[in-house]
Amino acid sequence: MPKHGIIRGNEKMFVEEQFNDSITFVLYSDESTKKLYPFDFQFRIRFTLIENTLTVSHQVINTGKKELFFSLGGHPAFRCPIHEGAYYDDYHLEFEKIENAETHLLDMEKGLVSDETEQVINNTNRLPLHKHLFDRDALIFKNLKSDSVSLVHNKMGKVLSMEFSDFPYLGIWAKPGADFVCIEPWLGIADSIDHNQKLEDKEGILALEGGRNFSARYVISIH
Repeated sequence: MPKHGIIRGNEKMFVEEQFNDSITFVLYSDESTKKLYPFDFQFRIRFTLIENTLTVSHQVINTGKKELFFSLGGHPAFRCPIHEGAYYDDYHLEFEKIENAETHLLDMEKGLVSDETEQVINNTNRLPLHKHLFDRDALIFKNLKSDSVSLVHNKMGKVLSMEFSDFPYLGIWAKPGADFVCIEPWLGIADSIDHNQKLEDKEGILALEGGRNFSARYVISIH
């Protein structure tokens, strides 16, 4: 399976319906998907834009009879800095609640989650942005109290907010030195270094019975 799964960049995903304020894409399982991911499914993602709020809704339908194991996540990137004359370190991420959070570090060679952690947020709701924050790849948060986070200019206030209550994991990432920041709601995370390679045992994996469906969404509001 490709690093980011079978949905991203899949040329067989097509527009199912389109309205003035929304568009829905769908992907059906077929022989090509089953070579990588041996399940029968339908996957839909809908983007709904109403005024300054974008809602991204996901639906997974198990169209088969056997249990379906899956995960998914978003990868939205936001320009930063966005104000004229501003610098990257003029911004911070502001969580809904006070957090004591550690990131779970990645093995840089394999791209797998190691058992090493590093404290990133210490009794605060602010995560300052700076050019070296992602020198060791993405920040991976497993146990945040917050259901929302905002991108904030230190003096001019909030730029945007994301509500991600349907997603238990959150990734924060940018290429080192890049002029953007990704706020990524995830249902699961990459494999761990010592994983047994059984999909049903993977951390964060979800199971869906035959004929059932699953939905999750996140919401981005521009201030």
